[in-house]
Amino acid sequence: MNLAIQVPDSGDESPFLPPAAAEEGRRWLNADGSALAWDRISAQLESSGADLKGLQRVLNGSTAALTLRFLDGEAAGPLMRDRSRVMDEIVLAAWKGTAARQLPGVGLVAVGGYGRGELHPGSDVDLLVLLDGCSQELASENLSRFLTLLWDLGLDIGHSTRTIEDCVQECIGDLGVATTLMESRLLAGPADLFERMRAAVGPRALWPAPEFLRGKLSEQTTRHAQYD
Repeated sequence: MNLAIQVPDSGDESPFLPPAAAEEGRRWLNADGSALAWDRISAQLESSGADLKGLQRVLNGSTAALTLRFLDGEAAGPLMRDRSRVMDEIVLAAWKGTAARQLPGVGLVAVGGYGRGELHPGSDVDLLVLLDGCSQELASENLSRFLTLLWDLGLDIGHSTRTIEDCVQECIGDLGVATTLMESRLLAGPADLFERMRAAVGPRALWPAPEFLRGKLSEQTTRHAQYD
């Protein structure tokens, strides 16, 4: 059975993209349509900063461009990685324009599937704001603009604000949280703070390999039983 997706001719209307969206998507691809135009994305974000309309244009244009590549038969893996990379650029532009200057010692961390660098269309963008010597109150005041901007873009943002000690306590009682933090990536902030968090919640510190595997198997069995 041939499961290849047939791309409509340029003169036909795609059932997945309106003509205007498809045309905009092509503007965000390179000359042969095989990759995103990263230089253009960077230039747009550099000029627009944390402006909502500029960020929205990059998000909408890159989403349309990735859809065109999908319709052209490209495998899902590279598309998910490129979507994650685009999201990095958008999140960092929003962070720099709203909170980075006020919170220089705070870490902005991608976690979960986003932390792995694999982001499906419509997936949550999960973020950890990692504190060190900064009060929750001060962080909350400055994070409000950042998160509001991302929500205004229409993104599904999952976020938490924790110290390293908070991360450890959460991981002790919840293997799912531990797994999420093991799959984390630093987006912005002090690298040493991020590495201290990773060391504090890593398998050697909290979940030795045999116990971790038993816990994941139990977690999987419980999840499957919910749908039997």
